Amino acid sequence: AFRQMVDDIYGIMTRRKAPEVHAAAAAPNPFAHPLHPVGTNLMAGLLETLRSQPYNGRADLPALAAALQFEVDELLPLGETLSMLGLAVLEEGDILITETGRRFAEAETEDRKEIFAEALRAHVPLITEIRNVIDQRSNHRAAAVRFRDQLEDHMSPEYAEETLRTVIAWGRYAEFFEYDEEAQQFGLEEEDEEDHEE
Repeated sequence: AFRQMVDDIYGIMTRRKAPEVHAAAAAPNPFAHPLHPVGTNLMAGLLETLRSQPYNGRADLPALAAALQFEVDELLPLGETLSMLGLAVLEEGDILITETGRRFAEAETEDRKEIFAEALRAHVPLITEIRNVIDQRSNHRAAAVRFRDQLEDHMSPEYAEETLRTVIAWGRYAEFFEYDEEAQQFGLEEEDEEDHEE
């Protein structure tokens, strides 16, 4: 009975809401959605676990949480992030690896970065917005405060900072940009700058 109740709770928590229908599809606002502060190593570890025995691509969230010694509030944001990136799907209390997630889990480091970069391009418009601004600037630099201020128009300062930190970590991993902590500036890696100058 308790086990069924736990499954039911996970099922409710992972149930997707039906998207609202709008008359005209608007472009996603890159600043409107806070991101969970989930690291790439944690994502990779969960995808590798899901791909392997005994899960073979699908796991019951409560059982997986127990096996990994995770709390619900640790595993659910991780699952939601993988789902948002198209690397996994949350379905009625289960987590399923997608084909893209499987490719990521099986890939070597450089290929993982490319797969992750594609997922970011497709699902995290803030990353694309930051890269577009950097590309448009002659010095290929952009101050972080610009993006933090825009995020704060849509969320609390704490969520804005957390979202920006997450984007910085993900963007660096995917080699979308570099980030100078001291100057608090986004920029291009040297190879990318040379490509822009040619």
